[in-house]
Amino acid sequence: MTAIAPFSLTAAVLTVAPGLFALARSWIRHRTVVRTEEENTRRTLIAVAGSDPRRRAEVVRACAALRPVPQRQPRGRR
Repeated sequence: MTAIAPFSLTAAVLTVAPGLFALARSWIRHRTVVRTEEENTRRTLIAVAGSDPRRRAEVVRACAALRPVPQRQPRGRR
């Protein structure tokens, strides 16, 4: 049985770690977007449920106007 040299273990960790961090960061970003959309949908459904059927289009437009406009960030480091 041979032991793994500390240098090769360090190199392996330094090779894999950035990919894992990027994966975690993109997953968190994705979940944040999904959660925001779920909240917006829930808010709109609650507003529409209590509205007059003839004015629902106005209610949906008003709910859409309350949504924050997403700020596009440049690719790369964030």
